[in-house]
Amino acid sequence: MTAAAGHTYVKTLDFSGFSIIKQLKGREKMKKRLRIAMSLVLAVVLCAALVGCGGSDSPAESAPASPSGGAASSPSGGGAAPASPSGGAEASGAPADSGPAFGPNDKISMAYLSYSMDIGWCVQVADAFEELASKHNLEVYIADGGFNPETQFNQLEQYIAMGVDVIAIMLVDPGSAQAVADRCMEAGVLMLGETAGMMDANGMLVTPCDWLYGYEVGKKEAQWVVDNYARLGFDLSDLSKVGYIYITDTMFVEMAPRVDGAEEVWFKAFPDFPRNQMFMADRSSDTGASNMESCYNATAAILTANPQFEQWIVISFQEDYASGACRAIEDLGLVDKALLVSAGGENVIPEWDAGLTKPWYAACYFTGMDSAEIIVGAIERIIRQGVALEDVYPHKDPGQRFGYDTFSGEMIDFENYKSKIR
Repeated sequence: MTAAAGHTYVKTLDFSGFSIIKQLKGREKMKKRLRIAMSLVLAVVLCAALVGCGGSDSPAESAPASPSGGAASSPSGGGAAPASPSGGAEASGAPADSGPAFGPNDKISMAYLSYSMDIGWCVQVADAFEELASKHNLEVYIADGGFNPETQFNQLEQYIAMGVDVIAIMLVDPGSAQAVADRCMEAGVLMLGETAGMMDANGMLVTPCDWLYGYEVGKKEAQWVVDNYARLGFDLSDLSKVGYIYITDTMFVEMAPRVDGAEEVWFKAFPDFPRNQMFMADRSSDTGASNMESCYNATAAILTANPQFEQWIVISFQEDYASGACRAIEDLGLVDKALLVSAGGENVIPEWDAGLTKPWYAACYFTGMDSAEIIVGAIERIIRQGVALEDVYPHKDPGQRFGYDTFSGEMIDFENYKSKIR
């Protein structure tokens, strides 16, 4: 089984009949027993002190309160774990293996293990979790995966040791999904996949996931191009003069459906478009550079090597990829010959606010709140309402144990974005 560097699991654990509610309640019982035991110890010590001091009326110091509220910490891989938050009160009047683990007034501690906080999307999701914390009585912790699987696995271990109730994770290494799921199940920690499906080697979801529905994102981007190119002054009547660039990352499996969705729409509109006029700008071709720099270089290389094309359709499947492509188009003097669309919206909106519209005309708009709200809703249903993991999300493919929920955004452009953004 593949795991993060330095961690190898020799078996896949059998969780048939596993109950996350039972596990959470068990950990809450232990926390409660520990608090009761500590209270008894303090009482004995206090009595002894009073007797020894002849009934001194000096007030005893109170024990420090455990942290609460929405405070966040960002442990680095391998560092010491933050102080443990106080656990929620044990649910009463229900058997240990059924019903809610927490009541509405009990605080739930959760950690968000991001892919990297250098990615604008992860920052958005982290901010959204913190924004939702007060309303949903959550204690939120944020960890920066730093593009490093080992760092992320170390953070996972830290938060398990810390005793958090929930881990939401966007995996750095998709191949470690089973190992990470096994570790969380073994520890009795609820794990939810963020933004992408977490699958084992057989394509089975290992936990409930929320999913950026990449196929629909790609379709929406390409459909906007098909519907709007003419009014923007592009003439595609002679396809031999048109080049098509799609900007992706072949090392990130979630990008492939976006490419497929865009191609479905594109070839439906232009069934005779020559395949040899379609070019891939691959972010992973330069792993030592930032997303922006890598996509700048890849896009510039394609444009420079193909001066025969008079017009370019450029579809980017991530926002910062589009930022690099946009700068390349500008530097090569092609702003009037390229039509660029993207996925996300967080980078293009400031450009539109500054009055820059060419060549970046539109984006499939979604925010980290779309993902965070799905996950927090699942936490509420599982932990506070007792819904089974298998039933928490509305979509489930045949043969799958776990389900998923999706979001795919809506297209915005330089003309209508102010009325649509949140």
